[in-house]
Amino acid sequence: MACQVPDAELTDRTRNANWEDLKVFDQLLRQFPASSEALVLDEAMDWYNRGRASRNPFTAFLCYYISFESVVGSVVEGSADFHLEYRAENREERRRLRARCIEDKYRLLYGNDPAAFVQQAYFDCLVGVTERARRVSGAGLWT
Repeated sequence: MACQVPDAELTDRTRNANWEDLKVFDQLLRQFPASSEALVLDEAMDWYNRGRASRNPFTAFLCYYISFESVVGSVVEGSADFHLEYRAENREERRRLRARCIEDKYRLLYGNDPAAFVQQAYFDCLVGVTERARRVSGAGLWT
C-alpha cells in the first residue's frame, strides 16, 4: 500500500516534479531491462541498497556517492539519456570547457588563495564530478 500524503502538504512544484519523475520511471519500467537507462538505474539502485545495508557510515556514504555518480556519469558520457535531452560534449568541447573552468578559477582565486585555486580547479574542472553533476542537473534531472 502506498504512502498517502495529503494534497494540502504538496506544493504545485512538488506535485509536478513527482509526476514527471513517475512518468520517467514508468517509461523505464516498461522497457526494463532493454533500455540503457534501466541498466544504469539497476546499477545505481544496487549501490544505493548496499549503502542502506551498511553499518559503517563512511561505507554507506561511498555507496550512495557511487550510486549518484553512476547515473551522472552515464548521462554525461551519453550512455543514458533519461529523457533529459542532455547533449554530451565531444572531446574538443570538454577540453575547452575544462580550460575555461581553470581560467575562471585562476582569475577568481589564485591572487588571494593559491591553495583554494588548486583545490577547486582540480575538483571542479579536472576530476569533474561536481561540474558533471551541475551540467546534468541543469538538464533537469534534479531541478
